[in-house]
Amino acid sequence: MHRIKFILPLLLLVTNLFAQDSYQEVDSKSYQLYTEKNWQELSQYGKAASEKGYDYYYLNVRIGIAFFELKDFENAKSYFEKALQNSSASTYAKEYLFWSYYNLEEEIEAQKIYQSLPDSIQKRMDYHPSRIIDYIYVEGGMKKSNNKVAADNLFYGRVGFKHQFLPRFHIYHEYSYMEQKAIWGEMKQYQYLFIPSINLGKKWNISVAFNGSNYKSQLNYIDSTKKQGSHYQYSSGGSNYVVDTVITSHYLFRGGYEQNSVLAQLNINKRIKDWSFTSHFNIYQAFENPNYTRIVDYSYNIREVVMPFSPPTFSQQSNSDTMLFNKNNIYRQLQYGLDFNIKPIKNIILGADINYIYHSDFSKLNIIPYIRLYIGNSFSLFAYYVQKGNYVLSLFEGTQFLNSFDELKHKVNLTGMVRISSKVELYTTFQNGKIIDNLSLREYQLNSLFIGVKFRP
Repeated sequence: MHRIKFILPLLLLVTNLFAQDSYQEVDSKSYQLYTEKNWQELSQYGKAASEKGYDYYYLNVRIGIAFFELKDFENAKSYFEKALQNSSASTYAKEYLFWSYYNLEEEIEAQKIYQSLPDSIQKRMDYHPSRIIDYIYVEGGMKKSNNKVAADNLFYGRVGFKHQFLPRFHIYHEYSYMEQKAIWGEMKQYQYLFIPSINLGKKWNISVAFNGSNYKSQLNYIDSTKKQGSHYQYSSGGSNYVVDTVITSHYLFRGGYEQNSVLAQLNINKRIKDWSFTSHFNIYQAFENPNYTRIVDYSYNIREVVMPFSPPTFSQQSNSDTMLFNKNNIYRQLQYGLDFNIKPIKNIILGADINYIYHSDFSKLNIIPYIRLYIGNSFSLFAYYVQKGNYVLSLFEGTQFLNSFDELKHKVNLTGMVRISSKVELYTTFQNGKIIDNLSLREYQLNSLFIGVKFRP
């Protein structure tokens, strides 16, 4: 009995010493990784230590910062919350928790944390729940054509503003302009995008995209086509005849064309852990106002041969067809679908925007795959691939709109972002697209380069 009484305290002492050594090892290792800014290893090491039961303020803060720097704001949030359970008065952990909520677009929770911080910290954070101008975005560039006969270079520019009126409510709107010369004439387009968005809480968000555009073109188009016409044989008066016809068509389009269109799209977004789902539905309507003349001269070259050995005889016939296009028309189209993405590993988002397009004359399924890659805290890449037929297509919750009826054989987009400072971000976009012009049916490629700047006042 006396031996047991002696051994039990000794075992408790040894166990405590081992625990003390393990605590010191975890604290020392996590602090070393923190000072080295080895965020990837710190996040893994700290998470493993946490799962073994280590739970104290400094460890949780270090793990939270590691996940925050890796832009894993969901995990960062949970560890800063643990740190505040260890030390509820820590303004350091509260500030990081605020920015975690903010980056997760949970502004109601972020504002609660913000209001609990001292005035001195609030002033330093430069956060305003209501911001008349949250940021300004300016972009411009050129699309260079490889076939100047079919279509010349296209010039493009846009300017956008985001307004954060309430923690749960913001508005983004932008104006864009483009112009291009093509084989059939000149075109100019003015476009306005307006997107109000409401955060419903619990990772639900709803937005509506309104897109209005005015398109004008001046037609002065001359073209010709040649095709093989009829080929037939017949017998008459004891002779056999072979007749071939070649039809040459000369086209002249002259006048103007104007189109005013509007798109209204509803987006409902829900985030579940590493998944994001956005169901959307839109209605598009274009008011077409043509005012041009089409003149077609047909020339028939007829070759007739009397078989078997007579030389051919040639003759020519022609006629002309003139048509005035000045009747207004309305084009309507519906589109609905699902945009979903997942974050399979840190810093990578994979997704697809799946759309079903319906018109009274046709229906189409369109899938747009995309990927977003974050490299460190100051650089990201976004890429997507799209193709479409002779219909319009809204992408990514209505933030992009392909409102040309030209067939798009393919378009590859790559956008890089560099964060210059907390107020300035620089964007560079490269696009390669192959297009079939809807009027001339000529094919050409556009290689595009755009430069954009986002500025937070």
